[in-house]
Amino acid sequence: EEAAAVARSLLGNEVLTTINLAWNHFGYDPAIFALAKFLTESYCLNSLDISFNKVKERGSICMADALKQNSNLKSLNMDGNPVGPTGGRALLKMIASEGNMRNISMDSCNFEMPDDGPIPFDVNEPNGFYKLDLSVPYDRMIATSLQELAYTQGGECWRGEKLNGE
Repeated sequence: EEAAAVARSLLGNEVLTTINLAWNHFGYDPAIFALAKFLTESYCLNSLDISFNKVKERGSICMADALKQNSNLKSLNMDGNPVGPTGGRALLKMIASEGNMRNISMDSCNFEMPDDGPIPFDVNEPNGFYKLDLSVPYDRMIATSLQELAYTQGGECWRGEKLNGE
């Protein structure tokens, strides 16, 4: 809870260029989601260290999505986090698709399948049913990714969609 409060306090900061949050429990969903939101809005941050924070797949995917919207961050340290295969792929795909060079360190990360909950969304295997709460950053990222897939892939991607149960 404290890590999430710190991450939320960063919103609107226009001065910090380097932040070291290593070993501070920023891997839990509320904290990493708030940190991802900060990244989407920050235009002065150049370097972020969130190593050894227990950032799992959902958090790694959200960070990769946030980095798509932030061209200023040049260095991200994700060392020692259990990013999992989908989170690792999301970060690597983001690096590959970017025109500018970034330094993303993932030394000592765990890329194995998680055994603590549902398998995270994988843009390469998006089939399935989704119940998304668009107020949750991870769910909003999934909805955006599905929308992008529908636009770029064409075809019948949406069946039986409902908004607010209707």
